[in-house]
Amino acid sequence: MNKNDTSITEEDRKKLERLHHGPRFMFEERCIHQLFEDTARKFSEYSAVVDSKQSITFQELDRRSNQLARYLIQHGVQPGDRVAVQLQRSVNLILSTLAIWKARAIYVPVDPAYPPARKEYIFSHTKAACALT
Repeated sequence: MNKNDTSITEEDRKKLERLHHGPRFMFEERCIHQLFEDTARKFSEYSAVVDSKQSITFQELDRRSNQLARYLIQHGVQPGDRVAVQLQRSVNLILSTLAIWKARAIYVPVDPAYPPARKEYIFSHTKAACALT
């Protein structure tokens, strides 16, 4: 093969294809909130999230995120809707994110430090069904 020849053998093509796709792993097809619920059952009394103001156990985080997910659904949030979240890093931010996923909606983060024009742009362009603040 000369250096200008770009053709490769079938064997080399298959090797490259295997390298390109990487190793194959079999994972259970489950959503992250379902994996969290498994963890919450196993470690219910352990701290799940700690911030400067509060600490919450896995059990309580699961219970409260279920409660908020039900609230979102009862107030019209549908699977695939976008829900904006404008909260500082905290227990409530994690709780809200889990609730949105449990409602099968899409989490849209909005940094509270953004200027008002940036926030308005995010809200209008994502067509968020609602915002948690």
